[in-house]
Amino acid sequence: MDEATIKAQLDMGVSPLDIMHGYIKELMYDTQCLQEVASDGDQYNGDYLEGRMDALGNLYSLTYKIGFAKGE
Repeated sequence: MDEATIKAQLDMGVSPLDIMHGYIKELMYDTQCLQEVASDGDQYNGDYLEGRMDALGNLYSLTYKIGFAKGE
């Protein structure tokens, strides 16, 4: 996501947390698509993509926790 897109969203009143949440969700979808086309014999990419999805999932969960803590 480029700065202009972020600025436009902020100017429209979208909260920074919602921007992060949406972007992380896009990254998770992209990773899922990569996992689906990764070859079964390529253990390195499989492990990398699994780790990436785990990390993104943790960040995604964190956006919810922050939102609930802020009362959003």
